[in-house]
Amino acid sequence: MSFDVFCLAVLAGLWLWKWSGGRRPIELQWVIGIAIGSILAEPILLVLHELSHATAGWAMGMRVFGITLGSGPQVTFFDLGRFKVEIRLLPAGGSCRAGLGGGWIGRWRVAAMIAAAPLIHLLVLAVLVCAATFVFGNSRSFVWMGAFVAVFFVNLLALMGNLIPRNLHREGQVTNTDGKQLLRLWRSKDAARAWILSNYTWEIVACLERGAAREARASLEQARRLALDDAAGFRTIELAVMGAEGDWAGAAARAEAWPVDPGNLNDHITLAAWAAVAIVYGRGDLIKAQSLCDELATLTPWEGAVQTVFAVVALARGQDTKAEGWLTEARPSQLNWTARAAGAWAWAELFRRKGNQRLADRWDSRARKLDPIGIFRMPEPGKASELING
Repeated sequence: MSFDVFCLAVLAGLWLWKWSGGRRPIELQWVIGIAIGSILAEPILLVLHELSHATAGWAMGMRVFGITLGSGPQVTFFDLGRFKVEIRLLPAGGSCRAGLGGGWIGRWRVAAMIAAAPLIHLLVLAVLVCAATFVFGNSRSFVWMGAFVAVFFVNLLALMGNLIPRNLHREGQVTNTDGKQLLRLWRSKDAARAWILSNYTWEIVACLERGAAREARASLEQARRLALDDAAGFRTIELAVMGAEGDWAGAAARAEAWPVDPGNLNDHITLAAWAAVAIVYGRGDLIKAQSLCDELATLTPWEGAVQTVFAVVALARGQDTKAEGWLTEARPSQLNWTARAAGAWAWAELFRRKGNQRLADRWDSRARKLDPIGIFRMPEPGKASELING
C-alpha cells in the first residue's frame, strides 16, 4: 500500500511539473485513472487472495474458520455460520485461519491451500493480458486506460510480494509470505505440524467464543492423542479450557508443572505470563503472580499479551493506575483471543472501579461477546486476598 501511495505521489508530481513548452509529461486523466485503479484494486485483490485460500482449504477437506482482511485496528466483523470475517482499517495484508491433521497428506493439502492465492493472481494477470488489446485498441478514455494499467501493476506487485520468501513485520508481529510458507513446507514436516496445531487451536477458540466448553475439551483431547500439545500457544489455550470448566486451580497447578526451556525465550515468556493469570484466577496467590511478572519485566521481547497479563495482576493487587498503563500500552493487533478476552474484562473492571459505569457496561458487553462463558472475568474485589489469607 505504501508503494502505491509513493507511485501516485510521483505521478502527481509529474503532472504538476511542466516542460519548457508548457506541456506536461503526463495527462491529468492518466493520473486520475491510475489513482482510481490503485484504490479499487488493493481491497478487491485482497478479498480474492484470502477467499482463494479459504476456498482451496475447503476443497482440500480442511477446516476453515475465517479470514482477516487488512491490517491495523479492527473496523468490524461478521459471522457466516462458523466462518468469521474480520475487516481491518488498512487494505494491506490479511490471513486465513485453517488447518488439517494428517502427516504427509496434510502437508501437501496445506501446500495446495497456500499456493491457491498466488495462482489467483496469475489468473488475473492472464485475464488482464488478454484484455489489454481490447482496452487499448477500443477505449478513448485515458482514465480507463490508466485504471487498467494500475490494476495490472498492483496485481503484479501483489504476486511478486507473495512469492518472494521473506518475513513480514507488521505492528510488532512477524508473519511469512506465501512463498516462504511453501518453502518451509517443502523443507520440513514441522511446518505442516504447525498448521495441524493451529487448526486445533483455532477450533478450540471458536468453541470457547460460542460458549461450547465441552466441544473445546473434545478438541483438546484429540490434539493430545496426536501428541500436539507441547507448543506454548496451545498450552495457553489448554488453560482457557480448564478455566471454562471452572478449574482455574487445576490450571494453575498445570502451568507450574510445565518444564522451562531456557533456550526458547518466546515460549518461556508466553508460558510464564499465562501461568501468572492462572495463579491469580485459581489460587489468588498474588505474591507468586507478581514474582512471575517481575521476572518477565526483565525479559525481551514483549508482546501485547504479556502487557495484558501485567494489567490483570496489577488489578488483582489493587494497582489500578499501573493496570490502566499496561492496558493502554498493549497493542490490539498483537493480542490473541485469550489476551483480548482477559483485556476486555480488565477494562470493564477498571472503569467500574473508577465509577464510570457507562464505559464499564460497554466493555462488559464487549467482553461477554468475546468470552460468553466468563472465563477471564476479573475476580471480585477482595476475593484474591481472602484466598491468600485462607
